[in-house]
Amino acid sequence: MRALTYQGPFRVRVEDKPDPKLEHPQDVILRVTRTAICGSDLHLMHGLVPDTRVGHTFGHEFTGVVEERGSEVTQLQKGDRVVVPFNISCGICFYCERGLTALCENSNPSSDVACGVYGYSHTTGGYDGGQAEYVRVPFADVGPLKIPDDMEDEEVLFLGDILPTGYMGAEMGEIKGGETVVFMPNRTIPGAAADLEFSSRPGVPMETAPQPLAGARAPIRWQLSGVRVFKHAGRARLPPVYGTAQPPRRLSGLLRRAAYGIPDHRARHWMLLLVADRVDVWEHRLARGLPWVLPAMGVLVVSRGVWRKWARA
Repeated sequence: MRALTYQGPFRVRVEDKPDPKLEHPQDVILRVTRTAICGSDLHLMHGLVPDTRVGHTFGHEFTGVVEERGSEVTQLQKGDRVVVPFNISCGICFYCERGLTALCENSNPSSDVACGVYGYSHTTGGYDGGQAEYVRVPFADVGPLKIPDDMEDEEVLFLGDILPTGYMGAEMGEIKGGETVVFMPNRTIPGAAADLEFSSRPGVPMETAPQPLAGARAPIRWQLSGVRVFKHAGRARLPPVYGTAQPPRRLSGLLRRAAYGIPDHRARHWMLLLVADRVDVWEHRLARGLPWVLPAMGVLVVSRGVWRKWARA
């Protein structure tokens, strides 16, 4: 397939990559029909996100058509049109069962910084993103939403990230009808939700702490009115899910393994960003240039020999 790939800071390239395959019984393979470039992709392209490996495909806002599905996928059929949220969620962990799917504990074995995210480095699981012809979608019964027949892909594309992000920001800002507000520093994200009606907001998870008794600690209870709570059978037999965008290799792979063994988060961050990622870039540049270097050296040796013979004559 054709896909956008990361080639190092400020460098991306569209090139051929192997088609994704079903790797988990709850996967689907999606033929991408629409995808978007998010502002946060610039952090990746500028080389500012640790463990962004050469060859990784960006893109966490996309729609597509189901081409293949795993044996345990029950909610989607081949040919369904879906929009996919940026976060990858299992639906059965502590946070998913409470509607906090963006905090999923089972989709990112690489790091505890976030749940799995499409196309956003190996820090968030190493899942290739949707800026490609095809993409693998794990836990397909949990995240993707079917697109109604009377709606176009462009109408629902922003449901993957920017619209719910803006909605959350507008809700946290307690925006009410008729108010004049200022969006900064980036007006596009909260602006995406500025025209929505907030008088009838959907139910969202909320931590509420009632007044405690004197000297007692208030318990936290969860209000889940209107929240979709996922219940899946077979919790104990859920196979692990991993992103397989670019496995560690060569010297950069050894450096990455060493970095993930560092207990201090800051030291791990800088080890990945300033050492392993930079070595990875130069490894690939040397590998690409080596086929040209050897013939050039051969031509140089031959030409020097010819020059010496001509000079003696």
